[in-house]
Amino acid sequence: MVVIYLLSLALFVSSGLAEPSRKDQRGPVFRTEPSSRVEFSNSSGTELRCNADGIPTPRLTWQTREGGNTRDVAGLRYTRSDGTLVFPPFARNDYRQDVHDTVYQCLAANTVGSIVSREVHVRGVIKQRFNPQVYDDFVVRGNTAVLRCHLPTFVKEYVSVDSWIRNDDYVLKMTDTRIRSYTVLYSGELLIHETQEKDAEWSYRCQTRHRLTGEMVVSISAGKITVTEPHASTLPRVTFNQAQVRAEEGSPVQLPCVAQGNPPPTYRWMKDENGGLSPVKEDGRVWMVQGTLNIRKVVQKDAGKYQCIVRNSIGERRIESALIVTAPLQVTMLPPHQVLNTGQEATFTCNVTGYPVHTISWKKDQRTIVASNRIQLLSRDVLHIVSLRREDRGMYQCFVYNDNDGAQGTAELKISDVPPSVISVFPEQTAHPGGSASLKCTATGNPPPRITWYLDGSIIGRTGRISIGDYNTEHAHVVGFLNITDVRVEDGGEYKCQVSNDVGSTSHSARLNVYGPTFVRPMPNVTAISGEDLMVRCPYGGYPIKAVRWFKGGILLPLHHRQKVSHGGTLSIQSVQRAADEGEYSCVVRSMDGETATGTTFVSVVVSPVIDPHFFRESNTVDEGARTKLVCIVTKGDPPLRFHWLKNGLPFLAHGETTVQTTEDSSIVTFKKVNSADRGLYTCVATNVASSANMTMQLIVNVPPQFTVEPKNSTVVLGNTVWLDCAAVGFPAPSILWKKLIYTENTAGDFTYVHSSPRAHRYNNGTLVISDAEESDAGAYLCQANNGIGAGLSKIVSLQVLVPPRFKESFQSRATREGLNATLKCDATGHAPITITWQKNKTTLDAKSNKRYFIRNISKKHQTTSELQILNAARNDTGKYTCTAVSEIGMDESVIQFLVQGLPDAPSNLTVLNTTSRSVSLFWEVAHNGNSHITGSIVQYQTVSDTHWNGQTSQLIVSGAENSATLRALTPVTLYFVRVIAENALGQSRPSAVINVTTEEEAPSGSPREVQVHSTGAQSIKVMWKPPSEETQHGHIKGYYIGYRISNSPENYIFKQVESNSEKEQQSTYITGLQPFTKYDIVVKAYNSAGAGPKSSKITGKTLETAPTSSPAFGKRETGLPFYKNVALVVPVVVSSLVILVLLFAIVVCFRKHSQDRRGRHDYDNRKPVGDSLMMSDMTKQLPAKSTKFSHYTCPAGKTDYAEPYTCNDSAASRQGSDGLFATIKRCPTRPIYMSASYKQGSDAFCTQHSTTHEGSTRSEPTSNEKWSNPRNNSKPMR
Repeated sequence: MVVIYLLSLALFVSSGLAEPSRKDQRGPVFRTEPSSRVEFSNSSGTELRCNADGIPTPRLTWQTREGGNTRDVAGLRYTRSDGTLVFPPFARNDYRQDVHDTVYQCLAANTVGSIVSREVHVRGVIKQRFNPQVYDDFVVRGNTAVLRCHLPTFVKEYVSVDSWIRNDDYVLKMTDTRIRSYTVLYSGELLIHETQEKDAEWSYRCQTRHRLTGEMVVSISAGKITVTEPHASTLPRVTFNQAQVRAEEGSPVQLPCVAQGNPPPTYRWMKDENGGLSPVKEDGRVWMVQGTLNIRKVVQKDAGKYQCIVRNSIGERRIESALIVTAPLQVTMLPPHQVLNTGQEATFTCNVTGYPVHTISWKKDQRTIVASNRIQLLSRDVLHIVSLRREDRGMYQCFVYNDNDGAQGTAELKISDVPPSVISVFPEQTAHPGGSASLKCTATGNPPPRITWYLDGSIIGRTGRISIGDYNTEHAHVVGFLNITDVRVEDGGEYKCQVSNDVGSTSHSARLNVYGPTFVRPMPNVTAISGEDLMVRCPYGGYPIKAVRWFKGGILLPLHHRQKVSHGGTLSIQSVQRAADEGEYSCVVRSMDGETATGTTFVSVVVSPVIDPHFFRESNTVDEGARTKLVCIVTKGDPPLRFHWLKNGLPFLAHGETTVQTTEDSSIVTFKKVNSADRGLYTCVATNVASSANMTMQLIVNVPPQFTVEPKNSTVVLGNTVWLDCAAVGFPAPSILWKKLIYTENTAGDFTYVHSSPRAHRYNNGTLVISDAEESDAGAYLCQANNGIGAGLSKIVSLQVLVPPRFKESFQSRATREGLNATLKCDATGHAPITITWQKNKTTLDAKSNKRYFIRNISKKHQTTSELQILNAARNDTGKYTCTAVSEIGMDESVIQFLVQGLPDAPSNLTVLNTTSRSVSLFWEVAHNGNSHITGSIVQYQTVSDTHWNGQTSQLIVSGAENSATLRALTPVTLYFVRVIAENALGQSRPSAVINVTTEEEAPSGSPREVQVHSTGAQSIKVMWKPPSEETQHGHIKGYYIGYRISNSPENYIFKQVESNSEKEQQSTYITGLQPFTKYDIVVKAYNSAGAGPKSSKITGKTLETAPTSSPAFGKRETGLPFYKNVALVVPVVVSSLVILVLLFAIVVCFRKHSQDRRGRHDYDNRKPVGDSLMMSDMTKQLPAKSTKFSHYTCPAGKTDYAEPYTCNDSAASRQGSDGLFATIKRCPTRPIYMSASYKQGSDAFCTQHSTTHEGSTRSEPTSNEKWSNPRNNSKPMR
């Protein structure tokens, strides 16, 4: 017993868990839902996961958008036990569009309701090899070039550009900002900014990434840019932009704008706001780089229309771009749960985040909600239901979609369905005849329950003595009552209060005992069904009662375990059996007085019909036009049997090719020729006296596809949209597949599936829409309708893509040599007829008016070629030629930049910028480069004026970018003849006009030659020399410095300045005032206007031992013998009188002093109007110890205004009368001079001091401490 009890308890608990109470039930809600778009490679496969929560646990299934359940397809698709839809990897030949390119939805359902997921667009992609291509681009120098990575159409949607690789292996990425001359757009294009000639040296390849497989592919071809020179000012022309850009909120975005013009254009962005344009303000989030508008983290307010304005000095152009900002769609239904009563109102709100929102739709338990007077859409996102009904309960969903995304929200509506319950009942009562009785029953439930009264199983109706009614309390309770007045004995019995509503029913029974004799009401015969339980009450009355007994065939019951008799007089028989339980039963009631009352009933046991399921299956599938039968056979059941048929719940009648044949135990429906109208649910109902039985069979009529809209041949203009309609009906619903005829190397042509892409989309009704049609879209298309019945249906149609005129190259650059013939060619493709016209610099060309121009047009299928021939091309033929192709479909232009190249013009304006002794700086101009870059310039120069520039000609070659040069290593004071020749790739220009230029002088680089010294007296020496060699003079020799000093003395040389005698090659001078019989070192330097040259080699001479008695003037005779050996001088001296000698000496001395003072004053007055005074303090300290009475001061060597020495009186009287020694000086030389160390530092004028008593001037040799000074800058008098 304990074991039985535990098992019963376990069963009870498990049944309670499996079937939760209505109050605890929850509708399904998705926990995991597939995304809107799932794309996968056939090499990897994919899985769609779907999980839902609810009580009881929801049941998960998958369906297509058309509503058909997904069935497992061997090797291609199957559903796991956890509800995951699996697409395993598959081979290329196993691709099926109805499996790998369709829309799926996940279904979750339980007893509360059902929901479906958002639409899941599944697309399996066949892995295919591809090669990206990069083509060259032309750009005008200074503008931005655009290189594109061209991808085949079949992979364009799945492959993106990862980076660009330059031919030096430098990798350019989208995030790379190190080089501002490059921009890699998010869309993959490479922009090269501010192009120059050097940019043409690079080539670029693109590297792509397949987002499904991760495969990286680098383009085999490399693109280059051709940089052309601008030759005329042009209006900007937009060469690249994107009319529409999509970006997800929070991501970066670029709006490119690239234009070309001369001069290069500037860029400006404007945004359309409230119908007006306002400038785009740059900040940390928004900035512009070379025309590309960058937004770091895009937000919804950034969406809208933008205008790019490109402008230069010629004009401006505007181009528009639309920015669409999207955000993932999310839906929340409010309130998510509602529990309401019938008759109330319900409102659901669909709260949507994300954008854009294109459509909002509503469903209840998977079915689309249709608005009515009771179910209203207050707005597209608010659903309102008035006067709720029980059928309104269930799961409500709001679906939101745009072009790329979808989302759904779920809410549950519960109607407060409370099964009835009796909360207050009437007890068993006893009454006396003539009295009254009142029975009351209080119940609750939702909907409010109905109360019905029974007496011994029979419904009680109102009479004059019996009143029945009910009312509702303030607590929503229903109170039912039954009142009896003037109670009679026959009113006694078992009263039952039955409470019921739509949810369920319950009852309460109690006896009303009325004092009086015992009786049993008439009992009707009872029919029991074999195998079921039977309960028979004994409808007795009277009171008091002693016992109630049941008898069968005079035998007191119960007889066995299946029979039970209650104290109230009820007989129960379990699992009635005909043999044992059929018969007459008697109910005997005995009162306390011993009186009895008997009631009798006959129990008949009948057998219910049983339909044989072997012949009547759940479904029967037959093809249209075939024969079939529906057989309904009853294997058990008492006759007579009655049969009737229902179709879809309605009575079915034979008609036409359909007949119904019925026998005693069967009924057969025969279809002689099944058609689609016969499809439906057929129910066979078999009835006998006991009960009825029924079974339902689904007749499935497979109907092969039939076109309802037959596809037709279509045409579309390139870039437009075309609709290829194809619709078919059948059962099952046929799938519409589109294929295109593709020609390969191995086959003559085969039809392959048209895969969905951004440009090609197949709608549910079978229509194929191709947007932005390309030439590759043209061809034969096959619309195939197939549902597995028959061979299917198909038709081939052709799509013709009408191509407007289009040039293969929108920009070309052509060049030819001056004087040659040139042909400019434009190839336009497109549907004929095409007319091509030519313009030069926006002026229409008329070949008739210009005999050098010839135009020839050649037309072929889908191609028209126009050739412009230019005879004997001249420089003025250079320009921009535009060929315009026009047809009925459209027009296109191609621009050819034509250059007539020739030799450059001869350089002009050859000018000397600067001249030195060894170099000449030149500048020149080239008026025209011959439309070819100047590769270099040749500067030719020579020293002879000759028409032949050959062996004696020197030349300097400079680069093409230079128009100046410096000739170096020239010879001083030399006349040069110079000309310039320009050179380009075609050759050299004519020489420029010849100019001559003479180099400046330079200090002599050579020393005087053949220096000789001869002694002429005890105090004089004669020095002789020859000028330096001519090639080392570097100018006109103006004079010489003769330096002397005592041999081997540490003292500096004292220099004497001697002017050059240009008439003689042999130069000479005397050095006087020397010490007798003393060796002197002699050097000679030559000087010109640029300065002094190097000293000659030192030579030593010696003065004579005896001083001559005559004046120094005698020493000036040109003789080579010493004085004491010269007989011609000795004899006159001896003869002369000593008196005469003394007198003569005095006269000569006075005469020289007078003549020198006079000549110096004369020169001073003529050359220096304003005299300068020089105060020389302590001059005596600087004079030589053996100085004579007179001292001479001479200016330094070089170019001086005066050759004579300055004279001062150094008498003792004057020294005593003044603190300083005064001398009148002449102007110092205008050129830089040497400063002797014996000068007083800080003087404004510098002179060299020396002592002499002879004619001529001497000075000290310059030392390392000597400085150059320009006395012109120091003209103030010295004090």
